Amino acid sequence: MLIGVTRFFRDPDAFELLENKVIDELLERTPIDEPIRIWSVGCSTGEEPYSLAILCLEAMEKSNRVRDVKIFATDVDANAIAAACSGKYLLDIQSEVNEPLLHKYFKQDNGVFTVTTRVRQMVVFAAHNMIADPPFSNIDLLVCRNALIYFQPPSQKKVLAGFHFSLKKNGVLFLGPSENLGELNAHFTSINEHFKLYSKYSNIRIPLGTPPQRDHSDLQRSPQGMQPVQALLSRHHEKTRASPLNFIRDKIIEKYVPPSIVLNESYEVIHVYGEVHDFVKKLNPGRASLNIKDLIVDSLSIAVATALSKSNTEQADVFYKNVMVDIDDEHKLVNLQVCYIQDNKTDKLPDHYLLTFLSQESNIAEHQHDAIDFDIADQSRQRIIDLEQELIQNRDHLQLTIEELETANEELQSSNEELMSANEELQSTNEELQSVNEELYTVNSEYQDKISELTQSNNDLDNVIETSELGIIFLDNDTIIRKITPAVSGYFNVLATDIGRPLHHISHHLRYNELIQDVEDVGTSLETLEREVYTDNGHCLLMRITPYRTKVNDLTDGIVITFSNITRMKMVEGALQKAHTELVNPSVTRKHAGNTPIKVLVVDDDKLDREYLKKTLKKISDLEFDIVERTNVDEGVRCLREQRFDLCLLDYMLAAETAVTFVKKCRVLEISTPIIVLSGYSEASVAPELVAENIEGFISKTNLSELTLQRTIQATLGRGLTH
Repeated sequence: MLIGVTRFFRDPDAFELLENKVIDELLERTPIDEPIRIWSVGCSTGEEPYSLAILCLEAMEKSNRVRDVKIFATDVDANAIAAACSGKYLLDIQSEVNEPLLHKYFKQDNGVFTVTTRVRQMVVFAAHNMIADPPFSNIDLLVCRNALIYFQPPSQKKVLAGFHFSLKKNGVLFLGPSENLGELNAHFTSINEHFKLYSKYSNIRIPLGTPPQRDHSDLQRSPQGMQPVQALLSRHHEKTRASPLNFIRDKIIEKYVPPSIVLNESYEVIHVYGEVHDFVKKLNPGRASLNIKDLIVDSLSIAVATALSKSNTEQADVFYKNVMVDIDDEHKLVNLQVCYIQDNKTDKLPDHYLLTFLSQESNIAEHQHDAIDFDIADQSRQRIIDLEQELIQNRDHLQLTIEELETANEELQSSNEELMSANEELQSTNEELQSVNEELYTVNSEYQDKISELTQSNNDLDNVIETSELGIIFLDNDTIIRKITPAVSGYFNVLATDIGRPLHHISHHLRYNELIQDVEDVGTSLETLEREVYTDNGHCLLMRITPYRTKVNDLTDGIVITFSNITRMKMVEGALQKAHTELVNPSVTRKHAGNTPIKVLVVDDDKLDREYLKKTLKKISDLEFDIVERTNVDEGVRCLREQRFDLCLLDYMLAAETAVTFVKKCRVLEISTPIIVLSGYSEASVAPELVAENIEGFISKTNLSELTLQRTIQATLGRGLTH
């Protein structure tokens, strides 16, 4: 079944979008030496491809760009292709093409419009079956509107797979308003869903003969599935059968309409009204033909053929009276009427004819003005003249077709020679590519080895940095953060997402306001800068700011800032200094030697710890102690305020408070008694707080011994005498 419904610029809004959105973009992105390839599938009589050609010419003129545009227009109907090749159209296209374009791209002659040579040369017409024949390739724009709806789902999938193959990457597919991509939707992006414009973004190879499979059980229920024609017809028949008006209409036709036969544009019977058995032959065994010329009785064949030919030529009704017909071996006169039918309110539909047989008794007054008294001899001569004229036209058309085929054959031979030459060049190029491919394989293997070595080196470096707990910030020449190590987050409010931001955008926890200035100075002087800085929580850091040097000509490519936590080292250094002071000034503890006791305040909320501490103090033979005990911060502070003590032994944790709270309250009251902190926590965990409060005496309860306690007391008392 061939349905040739088409017209110029069908759906004007869609074609306006096509010109402004698609064709303009094609002209812009296509190199000047590369042709733009457009394929109009199911072009029918050529209105669509000529519309595309006009749009391209208008777009090139508007943008002042010149491109080589090739439009391939194909259809399975050879007659439609022949009509399209002529480029001739009736005057009614004035309602489809606006007047400026009509005068610009068409020539009017003898009641028809003919496309100009400029437009005709852009379009190449060819007969092509989109289901059976292979698709064109390297297409920039593919237009197939309102053709897929007539195919069954398997054929739709095969055709769409072919369209996907035809289109280039980012090529555009333009479908009809009732069509969609179905299962190929994943390989296209939508430019405009309403007008069914899609862009191909996936270059995955889809087999043309076997499109992607899926369960089709719910296809007809899916709003996106294209309904088969058979299903639509069945639904239409169900609706029409349900209407009582159709039954009444059929009864009226049966009662009042004379015997009539409805014919299509090929003179084939598509419907019969009334009893026409007197005017048609009985069907013979074998293949049947529905052409009226094969069905009509011999006595009416000349009259019917002449009337149909005259109606087709003049596109008007024809009425013959007094036509002789043999009915039941009797000669009877009938009146013959052919009505020419065409619906001008819709798209250009195929012509239809209503062949009506009227008896002599019927009223023909209304046809009297144009009725023709049928003379078989005159009509036979006229029919012969018409057939001869038709034969001459067909012979001229055949000759033109032969010439075009000969020209096309010569072009094909030339193209074949070029293809053979190109094939030889491709074979030579293929050998060169094979050689290059082997070299690339060798180089790739070497790179794989290098990548493995580099990965291993990076892993080693990452492990070294993480285990050393070094904080490192890599900056470029503009002090933009290029890379950080995890330990940096302890000193800066920086995240992995902050890479790429300037360093001065990041806040930090350092008691150091000259950081940015020092970084800029190092970037200018290229001299390493080293400083000891403290954090807000009392940690001591060794900071180094050094230029980032590359191995290429010893160039600098940024700044490296490293942070090493030296808090423990500073405490050890202080302890060593104290020990040195004690060795140099051994007299500092002699004050309390002999009979003078050392007055000690013990502040600890654990009774067992207090008893153990007193027992350890009594074991120190060189010193004598006068011990006072308290259990909380407030009692201890009050005792120090009311009495004078040489030393305070303070537990780190006192209920909900700590030794730091105790020291701060003493400082407010200007109490300067030396303090030694005892704690079950490790020194590293509490050292920053103690250093921040200038508490240098610390003993871990797990390591508490007579010797440790004695040395710590002597060092603390020595510092007090020194100060």
